Amino acid sequence: MVVILGMATWAVPVILGAWGLRFVAHIGAERVLPRVFFSVFALLATCLYATTLQPNQDWIAAHGFGLGGLLGDTLLGTLLGLLPTSAAFGIKLLLQLVEKRKIKIHIVITGAIKRTNCGSCTSAR
Repeated sequence: MVVILGMATWAVPVILGAWGLRFVAHIGAERVLPRVFFSVFALLATCLYATTLQPNQDWIAAHGFGLGGLLGDTLLGTLLGLLPTSAAFGIKLLLQLVEKRKIKIHIVITGAIKRTNCGSCTSAR
């Protein structure tokens, strides 16, 4: 799993632990299915974010890929190929774009905030 997700593997026990605590406390169990589906996007964002970080020498010596695993390296390479800028600027740009969105999606996935419906959405009662 570390080969595929890299250091983003640590997001899996965080998400499962948060929902385990919510189940034990009987808080928001009805919201688990939509959040579980979107946890895949949280893992992808975490892989991409971890890939943009510089690994230390021990990681480089032990692994042939970046901190985001092979999936993060593939995502970063694809996105850098689509950007019409240099690789250095593209990495900095993606780091800034993904960082805040990664935090927001993890907050939503773990159920820390309740998503509200918009004013035009009405539920049938």
